[in-house]
Amino acid sequence: MSEDLASLFHLVSEEKKQKKLKEEQKRKEMKNLVGEIDIGSIFSQVKQSITEDKENAEKIAKQAVAFESWLFSETKEEKEEIVAEVAGEFREELQEDVALTREEIIAEEVEDEDLIEQSLGLLSEPSNEKMGDDPLTPLDQKFATLDDLQKHYSVFLNRIQQQLSTVGGGGENNNDGYEYVSDKNLESNPIALSADTWTKVTNDGTSGSTSREHLPEGVTRIYDTTTQRIKLDQLPTNGWLIFRFGIKVNPNVDNLTLKARIKYTLPDGYNFYLVAPGALLNDGAGIEYEEQYTLTFYVGDQDSKDGYGELEVRADGTCSITDSAFMTIVG
Repeated sequence: MSEDLASLFHLVSEEKKQKKLKEEQKRKEMKNLVGEIDIGSIFSQVKQSITEDKENAEKIAKQAVAFESWLFSETKEEKEEIVAEVAGEFREELQEDVALTREEIIAEEVEDEDLIEQSLGLLSEPSNEKMGDDPLTPLDQKFATLDDLQKHYSVFLNRIQQQLSTVGGGGENNNDGYEYVSDKNLESNPIALSADTWTKVTNDGTSGSTSREHLPEGVTRIYDTTTQRIKLDQLPTNGWLIFRFGIKVNPNVDNLTLKARIKYTLPDGYNFYLVAPGALLNDGAGIEYEEQYTLTFYVGDQDSKDGYGELEVRADGTCSITDSAFMTIVG
């Protein structure tokens, strides 16, 4: 009898040891996983969002707290309860945020279709059907493992941060924006181009399609219509731009090549040039052509901020510039 009791106590003791080892292993795995997730980084992002946009940040913080509770809950029942709650929050908040994003974009009536498509692409269409490889769909999916939930949450948080930074002002990337300046004067007063001569293109910005309300905070203009120059003095030294120049031209000869460049002048008078590939106008003379030229620019230093740029065009035959429109994307 005593041997049986000793054996029983031994088994109980061994079981306790095994249970203790499993719990210790589980804690180690949890610590490793928490290290990979970088909870500190997540809550740093949440705090930044609170500063920029309190209402949206409160939603993110609430979900982050639920996520942390899931990580450190001890029983299966507690985990299942939190998973259900978090999944419901994801589903509800994502649907609300997608709707808000689309309503604001439509209300702003952005004229450039590429920018509309880029903005709408931030968040997936809310759906209970799987959409390609989007990990956020379907919205009523179950999370079988901690890794699944962590991946889902990380993608969701990243989407929200992008949304806050690009819609309605306020966010980590609020240096982004654009300016559209369209001329009216050239329709009745075209610029005559002599052959093989670089000539400055003007733009008075008086067309009704001119738009500056989407520039970054603190920036009132990129193209100065008073001096007819590109001015970067309101941008940070680490700023960059994409220029898209639209030029309408009426050539006097067939098979004419039209080139465009930015002539940039530094404060000491030094000039450098950014030249775009030429466009061949080969459908005949006396026809109005509309050509687009794209150039990138990095601000880089104070000299660039204090300098200025001018758009120039050159053709290998005589022609007239009948319209101009400048689209500048700021990053």
